[in-house]
Amino acid sequence: MTHSKVKWFLYVLFGFLVAFSTVSCEGPEGPQGEQGPQGEQGPQGEQGPQGEQGPQGEPGQDGQDGQDGEDANTYVYVYDHPVWQAGTMDLTLEELTQEVLDYDTILVWLGYAVDGVDNAVYYAVPGLHGGDNYYVKMWMNPGIIHMKALQWDNDLGTYVTYLSPENPSSAKVVIIDSANIIEEGGGTHSALSGQNVIEQMQRDGIDTTDYNQVARYLGIE
Repeated sequence: MTHSKVKWFLYVLFGFLVAFSTVSCEGPEGPQGEQGPQGEQGPQGEQGPQGEQGPQGEPGQDGQDGQDGEDANTYVYVYDHPVWQAGTMDLTLEELTQEVLDYDTILVWLGYAVDGVDNAVYYAVPGLHGGDNYYVKMWMNPGIIHMKALQWDNDLGTYVTYLSPENPSSAKVVIIDSANIIEEGGGTHSALSGQNVIEQMQRDGIDTTDYNQVARYLGIE
């Protein structure tokens, strides 16, 4: 056999051995392995920018200018046709400062028309309204009087918001300056707080929940 034929034979034999080795090493594909454990959670990303501010709620109803009482220390503010909103009502009053809240007497009534606003029957706040069907609660902050209608729930054993109270024809807010109050008969006395004024009126036989009695006592309409 010549040298070139031997060389050619070796090349063929070497290729055959390589192909055989490749085929014999490849077995069938095995099954997929089990999923590895979940990695640890990465760090929290930075907080996104603050969203836009929502629209401002509707302001409470403004009262009319106050009427001075005979002693020039009593002021009456009238609200025509205030409206309940889901059992709550707010009356805004610029004159209701923190000093007034701390020292003066503030009385509130809701009026329900009989023959019109002028002949309204007034019920004190806080107190029972709607034929004693619900109770009107009140609390105050500078510049605003908050009210909520409440009804007793026998199942819950507590008061819940009464969502459909009768809308009054008017509301009246009376502010009595505690510094100098005129008594019936023309005398005067000093008072340090709203409670002192209430007690003095009651000593004079005035039902402070009755608007008509208070109005006559103070010389207001």
